[in-house]
Amino acid sequence: TKCQENPFHDESSRLSRVSSFLPFFILFKDLPRLFLQRRKKIENQVVVITGGAMGIGKEVSKRLAVQQKAKVCILDVNEKEGLNTVNEITNEGGVAHYFRCDVSDHESLQSVKKEIQAHPQLAVLRIGECLDMSEKDYKINSDVNILGHIYTVRTFLPEMIAAQRGHIVSVGSICSYYGEHYGTAY
Repeated sequence: TKCQENPFHDESSRLSRVSSFLPFFILFKDLPRLFLQRRKKIENQVVVITGGAMGIGKEVSKRLAVQQKAKVCILDVNEKEGLNTVNEITNEGGVAHYFRCDVSDHESLQSVKKEIQAHPQLAVLRIGECLDMSEKDYKINSDVNILGHIYTVRTFLPEMIAAQRGHIVSVGSICSYYGEHYGTAY
C-alpha cells in the first residue's frame, strides 16, 4: 500500500528528521529570552563601585553615572584619582561621590556603609593589579583582592537580601586562566 511505501511512516526516517532539527532547537531555544529579557534599570539607584578611581573601575563608574544615570559611590584608597573621577563624572552630567575606603579593612567598609544614605542596589567590585612587589605589598594586594571582595559582599549583601533586590557584580581578569611572569600575586 501507499502508506507502507511512504517514508514518513518509517520509524528510522522519522527519528532521522527529528534528530536533524535538534541542533537548531538547541541553538535557538534561548533566542526569545535573549531578545525579550528586560534590562535592569539602575537610573537613580545607588551603585557602589570598589576600585572606582582608575582603570576599569573608573570607566564602569563613568558609564553607570553618565549613561545609565545611576548615583555612583566610588570606594578607593586613592583620594586624588577618586576625586578626579568624581569631577569628570559631574562635569559630564552624572552624579558621583568619593569615599576613601580600604576594602581590605572591614571596619573601613562598615564606616563607609554608614555614610552612604541609600541602600545600594548594585555593587561592582574591581580590584587593582600589581607586579614586581615586595612581600609587604604582596600581602596588601592579597588582602585587597581576597578579603576586600569578601568584606564588601558581607557589608552590602544583607541589605540587598532584606530588600529582596540588588546585584553584586565581581570583575576579575583572565589571569586566573593562564600563568604570567610575576602574576602569582594577582
